[in-house]
Amino acid sequence: MNMSDQKLLAINLICWLVFEFSVFAREKQKKDKDRDGVWVVTMLFVAFFVGFWLSSTVKILIINSEIFRTTLALTLIWGGIFFRLWSIKTLGQYFSTKLLIQKDHRLMTDGLYRYLRHPSYTGTLITLVGFGVLMGSWLSVIALFCLGFLTYAKRIQKE
Repeated sequence: MNMSDQKLLAINLICWLVFEFSVFAREKQKKDKDRDGVWVVTMLFVAFFVGFWLSSTVKILIINSEIFRTTLALTLIWGGIFFRLWSIKTLGQYFSTKLLIQKDHRLMTDGLYRYLRHPSYTGTLITLVGFGVLMGSWLSVIALFCLGFLTYAKRIQKE
């Protein structure tokens, strides 16, 4: 990754983290402990570490075209963020980052939830793939997607 790619990666990562922290901030009033949430965040940090390591040390399966890489990466990153935001807005008061059943809960079948059971997780996976592309290595793409998928698959089992 060259210096401009690193800056672009840092700016978009900071924007994504601000978005995610704002999602978690609305949960402050809910006092339930969610150890699984800590595990998800930890695994996503591991995924990024592995992605960075692969893009900086393993020089195979490199994404050479800067215009293609940047365009695809930013489309996926921001598309994933907006997809996740849309899913959160669709659930409204029933959205929670914690694993819990809320009073008056019902299975959502409107909007995105008509087609996908977990569009919020799908949005995050799309965003992770975008960051992998921005790192410039197809191995980073594979690592971020696989680690993110395994992380959410474990969480979905508990739901």
